[in-house]
Amino acid sequence: MPFLISRPMYYSWCMLVFVLLERLGENYSGVSGKSWTPNDLRHVVSIPRKKFISKASIFMSIIWTVIAAVVYFTAAGIIGILKTPIFKEDVLLSYLPFVIFLIILKGGLVVYKWIKAQWS
Repeated sequence: MPFLISRPMYYSWCMLVFVLLERLGENYSGVSGKSWTPNDLRHVVSIPRKKFISKASIFMSIIWTVIAAVVYFTAAGIIGILKTPIFKEDVLLSYLPFVIFLIILKGGLVVYKWIKAQWS
């Protein structure tokens, strides 16, 4: 029942935020300070489809990194046959610095891909 009550409330708050942003928001005039016209689109450089990095790709990269990290850190407790663990926790913990380094490296790559948004 709380789900039925919270859904209309969620949509109401979202609509209120969008109305406020539309009515009270500043007029965006871009970097140059002049008004935007359709002729300005001629100067926009489009990224070729083969080089484009989608936001979905970046988001899924983050999701799979988090899932892999959670599975690694809980593997000794959740992966096993008939409640007998397959992995030894002390062996997994011996690789912990390397795994944390890989997670940080992957996070850096994701941030780089997000900033660049295209392959070079």
